Amino acid sequence: MLRATLREFAAEPAIPDPPRRTRLDWVLVGTTSVAAVAETLLRNDLRWPVGALIVCLALMPLLLMRRQRPLLAMSIGCAVGMTFNLAVWVATGEPGGLISSAVALILIYALFRWGSGRDGLRGVPVLAATAVIGNLTDTQSVGDVISGLIVLSLAVGLGLLVRTRAISAERRVEAIRSRERERLARDLHDVVAHHVSAIVIQAQAGRAVAATDPDAAGNVLDVIEEEATRTLAEMRTIVGVLRGSDAGELAPQPCLDDIADLAEGQPVRVDVSLGGRPEVDPVVGTALFRIAQEALTNVIRHATTVEEVQIVVESIGDQVRLTVDDNGRGSANPSGTAGYGLAGMAERVALLGGTFEAGPRRPGPGWRVRAQLPLKANE
Repeated sequence: MLRATLREFAAEPAIPDPPRRTRLDWVLVGTTSVAAVAETLLRNDLRWPVGALIVCLALMPLLLMRRQRPLLAMSIGCAVGMTFNLAVWVATGEPGGLISSAVALILIYALFRWGSGRDGLRGVPVLAATAVIGNLTDTQSVGDVISGLIVLSLAVGLGLLVRTRAISAERRVEAIRSRERERLARDLHDVVAHHVSAIVIQAQAGRAVAATDPDAAGNVLDVIEEEATRTLAEMRTIVGVLRGSDAGELAPQPCLDDIADLAEGQPVRVDVSLGGRPEVDPVVGTALFRIAQEALTNVIRHATTVEEVQIVVESIGDQVRLTVDDNGRGSANPSGTAGYGLAGMAERVALLGGTFEAGPRRPGPGWRVRAQLPLKANE
């Protein structure tokens, strides 16, 4: 049970598009820095006051990167703070940190609020070391140990709680959008069926009167043109709503060159080789990008202990081949997950006259997705 829970948590991706630096972040940095300076000036029990102040101020910039690089920010913050505390304790036998340095708890919260599940598990040893060193250098009783562990647990628990609530809210909104789009899809079917039926009837009437009354046939063509124009306008309106209002929907379709951008911001190393960027039709380039994107998403969500993903595009005569390999354990086959999945990839490749395969790599660990398509879609 515990193992399954940890595996499920490890599969959680990082929160996409976390907020960038805001005015409140700068206020937090400024307020904490002022508090650290004031504490250093007002306290007379600090062993190494200047060093404590420098260490505390060195932690401040980490607050600005805590959402984009939460594991790195938390690891640096805890390592620097605990190393200084340990050094003071070894030299003097007493704690030496500032109360203001407790701002590092925000970094712990940020890891479990914004980071991936895998990063959260990687941060557990850092938290354990922080708890041990913190209790070793600044503990007076068993109650202090319990209090310290409670404070760390609160930072972790609050991060997980806020994260869960945010994800649940997003899923509720997405469910509402999905139901509305299903309704709009039915409306689209009704609109098209109604107008096309009217066009067919008018076309049949025009054929019947064309031989005896050419003017009436011309009027029929005018009606058909008007009906078709109205149909096209209503279809565009409904399809536009079905696509959603995101700005990204208005961007050009991705192409072969955009595959290189998939390597950015991933929790694992992604190596991309485009093999000289072969000339392909736009529809083929878009298909290759979507397949690479879906395959990479599946690896990150479902495989375990992945360290590297390789995406290779190469020309083979009048064909282009895409291969996505990973070195993880477990299947990257997302049964029942969002996106069009392996079945959707295979269908898209088949429509373009290509071949598709997905399965465990032989030999060696990992999963392989491979698609081969003609350079020209009409071939």
